[in-house]
Amino acid sequence: MPNNPDEGEIVEGLLADAEAALAGAATAKAAAIYRGILTLNPDHAVALHQLGAIAMNRGDTSTALQLFRDAIRCDPTDPDPYHGVGTTLRVMGQIDEAILAMEAALSVDPNHAPALFDRALLLQQRGDLTGAAEMYRRLAERYPNHFEAVLNRGAVLFRQDNLVAAERWFHEAARMDGLDPRPLINLAMIYRVWGALPEAVACLEHALTLAPDRAETHWNLANALLANGDFVRGFAEYEWRFRRPGVAERALLLPRWRGESLVGKTILLSLEQGLGDTIHFARFAAPLAAAGACVLLECYPGLERLLATVSGVSRIVKWGERVTDADFTV
Repeated sequence: MPNNPDEGEIVEGLLADAEAALAGAATAKAAAIYRGILTLNPDHAVALHQLGAIAMNRGDTSTALQLFRDAIRCDPTDPDPYHGVGTTLRVMGQIDEAILAMEAALSVDPNHAPALFDRALLLQQRGDLTGAAEMYRRLAERYPNHFEAVLNRGAVLFRQDNLVAAERWFHEAARMDGLDPRPLINLAMIYRVWGALPEAVACLEHALTLAPDRAETHWNLANALLANGDFVRGFAEYEWRFRRPGVAERALLLPRWRGESLVGKTILLSLEQGLGDTIHFARFAAPLAAAGACVLLECYPGLERLLATVSGVSRIVKWGERVTDADFTV
C-alpha cells in the first residue's frame, strides 16, 4: 500500500501514464513506469501483472511466470494474474498445469471470459472434446457475441461428428462476423462430407472474396472442384498447394513445364504425393511422349518394374535421384 495519500495519487497518475504508453505501443516506456511504481509500492499487483504481460510478450516466460505469481500473492482476488500464469504455462508446453491455472482464475471469477476461452482451447488441445464443448457453450451463453467461442464450439462439434449441430454454430459465426472467412471454410468441410459439393464450392468462393490470398482456402476449393468434376478450375486452384504454410515445393533444379513445345525435349514426371497418385498419374507419360518428349518417370522403391511398363516412359528414375539431363519437370 502507498505510505501516504499523496503517494497514492502519484501511483494513480503513473498507472494512467503506463496505460497511455501501452496504447501507443511504447512498451519499454510502460515497463519503466511500472518498475517505477514498484519502487514506491513493491506489492502493487497491477504493476506486477502488467510487467508479467510485457515479459510474456517478449518471450521471457520464466520472468513472466514469477511476476504473475507475485501479483497473485499481492492480490489473490484478481483473476487476471491466474490467467497470465495459465497462458505462460501453455506457451511452456505444460498443458495440465495451464488448465489448473485457468480453473483457479475461474474459481475467482466464474465468468472470466479469457479464462473460459483458454481453458476450452486447452481442453481441446488435450483431446477432451466433451469438456471443451461444454466450456465453449458456457462462454457463448454468458457472452453471446463472443465470435471465437461460437466458431470453436462448431469446430469441436465437427470433430465429434455432430455435423448438424456444427453447421448451426458455423452459420451463427458467419452471421456474427460476415468478414471472417473461417465459418465459410468450415461450412464447406461439412458440405463436402455430406456430398453437397456445389454448396461447398459456393462457401469457399465466398470465403475467397473476403480473403483472396488465403492459400488454404484455394486448396480446399481445388479439392471441392475436382471432386465435383470441374477439372479445369480445380487444377488451376490446385496450383496454390505450395503456397500453404509449411508446404514447400521440392527443389528439383529443373524448370517447371508451362506448356512449351516438347519436341526433342526431355521431361521428368516427378513425385509429389503417395503411391496411389504415382500410379494414377503415370498414365500422362503417353500424351507427353506423343508430344515429342522423352519421358523420365520418378517413382518410389518397389514400383520400378510396374511403372517401367507404362506406355510412353523412356526411363525410370528412383525417388530422390538427381536428374541433370532433363529440360523440364512436371
